[in-house]
Amino acid sequence: MAASKLGWAYAAIAVGALLVLTAGTVFRRSALLLWALVALGASYAVWLGLGTHALDQRMPIVGAGLLLTAELAFDSLEPEVGRPEANVVIARSIALVLLVLVAVAAGAVVLIMAAIPVSGGVVVTALGAVAAVLALALVTRLTAERR
Repeated sequence: MAASKLGWAYAAIAVGALLVLTAGTVFRRSALLLWALVALGASYAVWLGLGTHALDQRMPIVGAGLLLTAELAFDSLEPEVGRPEANVVIARSIALVLLVLVAVAAGAVVLIMAAIPVSGGVVVTALGAVAAVLALALVTRLTAERR
């Protein structure tokens, strides 16, 4: 009974997030886009709570999907200054594809490190901590380059 109620909560959060994302895009409000992305992340967290306690192998893809959604949503807020040149559009598209691929790779590395049994000892735990710090540093650097 409780799982079915949480299933409705998951669906309600996801639908609400998509409605807020649509409103933020239509009305060109960055605050709405931010809250939509937070709600999309929360809906995934609720969905994870409904499942097993095992690591979800789709986490890197979901993270990259949220990143892609955020990039495209906030890019839609940029003012248009004339007609964009083809080479600029192609360069931005390639950069976005590379960014998403790097995000998937970083997420996969963190997921792989998280899947290693804790009984691996101090060295394995240290490698997992280093991987997490490197993933965070990569995301921070990519965010700083986009500004």
